[in-house]
Order: sequence, then structure tokens, then C-alpha cells
Amino acid sequence: MHRFLSFACLVASSAAFIAQQQRPRHVLHAVDVSLEKPLGLVLEENVRDAPEGLYVAEIGSDGSASGCADIKVDDRLDAVNGVDTTSMGFDDIMDLIVDAPSPVSLKFSGPTCQLTVVGCVEIRFQAPQ
Repeated sequence: MHRFLSFACLVASSAAFIAQQQRPRHVLHAVDVSLEKPLGLVLEENVRDAPEGLYVAEIGSDGSASGCADIKVDDRLDAVNGVDTTSMGFDDIMDLIVDAPSPVSLKFSGPTCQLTVVGCVEIRFQAPQ
């Protein structure tokens, strides 16, 4: 006969484990769009976590991006016509966009929500037979 001892959320370490698991975690969305010029996007340099790349600062009502619900303010521009822009400077990225034929293929990513995960541990011990 098997003897199982089950412990849910160990008393000594459960508080530390749960505290660790309750840290917010970001879920990212990624979207590929094809937009006609004028785009109607205001892009700003990334000054948050790296000196390169651009973020969407504003979506104007006068361009094709206004009709695209997938693009959000604070999204990062990841690529222009398949060219990775995450480590490029502002002028180089703008040159890519200006020189690109219309429609322009753009790839964006950004946070869509924050998750808080609360976990519980279950440990089973099997007694020797």
C-alpha cells in the first residue's frame, strides 16, 4: 500500500514562494501590419531601457495607422520591411520608413497587460513499500 503525504504550500517556505510568484509579469503582443503612407504615427526614441529603437508616442487621426486597432501607444517598432530596427537610431529608422514604398510593412511589440501569478506547491512523499 502506498502512503502519500501531501503538503499544499509548505508552511516554512510558502510565504517566500508566494511572494516571489506574485511579482507582476508582462505579456507582450506582437503585430505585423502593412500601412499606406502617410502613416500618421509619431515615433520617439527609446530612452527607457536602451539608447536605440523607437516607440509609438501618438497615433494621429490623419494617417492609415488610425484605422489599425492592433497598434498601441508605447508599442516598440521592431522592424520596417523586414529590417530589424531594435538596435538602430532614430535617423536610420526614419530613412527606412521614408525610402520604403507604400504600403510599408511594420512590426510592433508591446505590453498588453500585467499578470500576477500566485502559485501553490504540492509535494508528495511516497513511503517505502
